[in-house]
Amino acid sequence: MAKSKGKVTEQAQWHANFRVIDTLPDTKLIRTDFMLTFVAITLAVGLLFLFCFREYKSITLGSEIAKLNNDIELNTADNKSYLRLDGQFNLLSKKVYELESFRYNPYPPSDILLALTEIRSVEIVISHVVLRKVNIGEGRNPIQGSHVSLFGTLTESSEQATQIVSDYVNKLESLKLFSEYIVNKVQLESFNRDEELGSFEFSISFNLNPKKS
Repeated sequence: MAKSKGKVTEQAQWHANFRVIDTLPDTKLIRTDFMLTFVAITLAVGLLFLFCFREYKSITLGSEIAKLNNDIELNTADNKSYLRLDGQFNLLSKKVYELESFRYNPYPPSDILLALTEIRSVEIVISHVVLRKVNIGEGRNPIQGSHVSLFGTLTESSEQATQIVSDYVNKLESLKLFSEYIVNKVQLESFNRDEELGSFEFSISFNLNPKKS
């Protein structure tokens, strides 16, 4: 009987490694030192660009703020001028309206003033009268009348002054100024004492309405 051959075990070739790794040249495609230097330079350039960009934005923003402040100052001056002109226009418009209302009433203003002074007590001093047109009634064809505001003063004791003004109001309510008009809605608007002058100031308002035909 034939002897079987034993299995041959193959071993890898072996040789001693006497290389000193640290002394061998760097054979990498991109060297580590070069990569680190490139990253550092890139970061430095990026930070410098960011700093310059922020400085530029700061300068630009400061310039825009200065321009806006200058525009605000100019607009403020113009706005004050416009407000002053608007106030003057409103004042003149009010005077024109009062003049037009006084001039074009359906009865002579002089007759109204005369009637108001004739029925007053001697203690009453009428300082001024405001007369303006008003439309009475509702609808498309209102009737034209007048609203009268009377301002005056008197120097009497508190009790006497109250009675004098009250009597004057009653006289106004029964005043027959013109045959075609009646006095309506007589109201004592104000009655105050002036401590410095020792007098009383008052204001009365009423309407002059046309009588219904």
